[in-house]
Amino acid sequence: MTAHDASCQHFAGFQVKAALALQPMSSKQNFRPFKRRKNHREHSRAPAADGVQQLWGLHTVEEALRNPRREHLRLMATENAWRKLEDTGAKIQPTLVRPQEIDKILGRDTVHQGVLLESRPLASPSLEDLESEGCVLALDQITDPHNVGAILRTAAAFGVKA
Repeated sequence: MTAHDASCQHFAGFQVKAALALQPMSSKQNFRPFKRRKNHREHSRAPAADGVQQLWGLHTVEEALRNPRREHLRLMATENAWRKLEDTGAKIQPTLVRPQEIDKILGRDTVHQGVLLESRPLASPSLEDLESEGCVLALDQITDPHNVGAILRTAAAFGVKA
């Protein structure tokens, strides 16, 4: 039995339609439950000290280094990554390391691109500091960074203010 459910909602003055299609699973279909690979994600990230934020990846660290409001504590980079970041005007000198040193801190599954910056977190605005008009987007427990990018692009398209 197949069921289609179409719902319509209004969002920011736009009509948004969502369709849901449900199909029964036949006994002939292959179904394999997710099987965790051995040692997959078991090499977890070492927790940062209180009041310390760990940032990694070339674009993320580059923007953090350019931000004059951010207090930098430690920068670890491979020679190749530092060559790409030298022109940021960073006021902190990197500790040049091999990628495995960053892997020990972040975990070997983390795509750090050869750079890790530890800094103080930026102050978050209070709700009273936000504009009273417009839409505010709040995210919680997002685990996939690709989802954040898609959410932010969609939010920009809808004119989210904060």
